[in-house]
Amino acid sequence: MVNNSNANSKFTRNLAHTEVEVREKAFKNLTKWLQSREDIPALDMLRIWKGLFYAFWHSDLQPVQADLADRLANIILLLDNVEVCEEYFGGFLSTMRREWFGIDKLRLDKYMMLVRTFLTYLFRYLGEKNEWEVARVEKFMSMLLERGLLGAEDLAAGIGFNLHLADVFAAAFKDVEGHLAGQSAIIRATAMEPFIQVLARHPNETVLKRVQTEVFEGTFSQLLQELPKEAEEERACIAAAQEIVAARARQLAEDPDLVKSQKNRRYLYEVCTMLSKKKKKAGGKRTREEETEAETGGSGRATQEEAEAEPSDKK
Repeated sequence: MVNNSNANSKFTRNLAHTEVEVREKAFKNLTKWLQSREDIPALDMLRIWKGLFYAFWHSDLQPVQADLADRLANIILLLDNVEVCEEYFGGFLSTMRREWFGIDKLRLDKYMMLVRTFLTYLFRYLGEKNEWEVARVEKFMSMLLERGLLGAEDLAAGIGFNLHLADVFAAAFKDVEGHLAGQSAIIRATAMEPFIQVLARHPNETVLKRVQTEVFEGTFSQLLQELPKEAEEERACIAAAQEIVAARARQLAEDPDLVKSQKNRRYLYEVCTMLSKKKKKAGGKRTREEETEAETGGSGRATQEEAEAEPSDKK
């Protein structure tokens, strides 16, 4: 295969072809080509992902769509080169964020399934191939934030994609919870960092509320529901993760240089209070500071009336 932009353009054309046989041949060739690469420029990967997006667009019938989603996501597990794997995942996020608004209602369900499948395979990759190395988890979560949840363009352009990422995160994380058994609480907390940053930085009220309920309430609730009462060690680990996440949210809320909106600060403090209560249910004990947080809503915390009074935060 010739290593140039013309080759990538050919991949794009063939992956988006209306004939399934042409798409299948292109997909097999692409998988082999990606496995042989040591690096791929970001622009070339975006061209490839444009073709992959339309390859999935043309897929009909639910079993075919599920199979293709698995094969697209499974490429993450096949790539031994870390840089190529990062660019492949980053290209997926950038493409989904860019194209999400244009997906029609008839096709939206299958793309929602594709996103959940990708997140599940990402966590499998981090666990099975990287043994939950903290630096690797941090890298991919940073990509999830910067290329998926926030992006480089207008934040409003990716609201729909943001909402769906929040919807599926808890389920995807729960799918690999068995692989997390015995891992430190810091791994679970690191996986939540992109959504803490969303609470601190995103201007949209709907996104903030969805992240609060689906990610921070949903993730820990689902994890605890799956554990038997006698699993004290795992419950303690989850409680410790909740404590780390709560402390991180409080740290951001108290940073006036980072969090300039009272609305964002309010959501961060609410997550602090919620997680301190959940930590107690998980088997952990609240510190005196957390008890005060729960009673007062946080030192210097803005009231809802103050947040709503800010004209710069209104839609």
